[in-house]
This record gives sequence, structure tokens and C-alpha cells, in this order.
Amino acid sequence: GRFNAEIQELLRKLKVYSQRAFVAERRLKIVEAENKRHRTELETSNTARKKTDLDVELKSERIRELSSENETLRSKFDGLLHDYRLKDQQLTAAKVKIDSLLNQVEDLG
Repeated sequence: GRFNAEIQELLRKLKVYSQRAFVAERRLKIVEAENKRHRTELETSNTARKKTDLDVELKSERIRELSSENETLRSKFDGLLHDYRLKDQQLTAAKVKIDSLLNQVEDLG
């Protein structure tokens, strides 16, 4: 009798523990799935960040190239402006000389 009762009690406890283990295993699977999802999200986020970093690097390089081109063009423009001013001065001097010569011709005439 008593031995049978102890066996029944042990079977009852075994059934409870078995149910708890089943519930714990289900919870573990849920947590593992959530962890996997979070890990995937993190990897996606890291990939996006790396792509953004690369984009920023490429854009920075392009800005440096454009700045360099801009400096070159600025230098050419300054040279052309200098040439223009020189030609303008020469033209003004030539006009003054022509006007002077025309005045001398009028004085002779």
C-alpha cells in the first residue's frame, strides 16, 4: 500500500515536472526565435551602416575631387581675368593713341 502510494506520488511529480519541462522548452524556443530575429535585425542594421559609411566615404572623395577641379578652374579664371585686364589696358592705350593721331591729322588739315 504505502509503496504503491509513493510510486503514485512520484509519478504525479514526474508528470508535473514533465509538463514544466515542456513549457520551459516552448519558452526557450520562443526566446531563441526572438534572439535570431534580433540578430538578423542587427546584421541588417550593421550592413546598412556599412553601406552608409561607404556612401559617405565616396561622397567625401567626390567632394575632394570637385574642390580640386574648382581650384583648377579658379586658377584658370584668374589667369583669363588677368589677360583680359591686360588686353583692356592695351586697347585703352591704343584708343588714346588713335585719338591723339586723329587730332594731329585734324590740326594738319
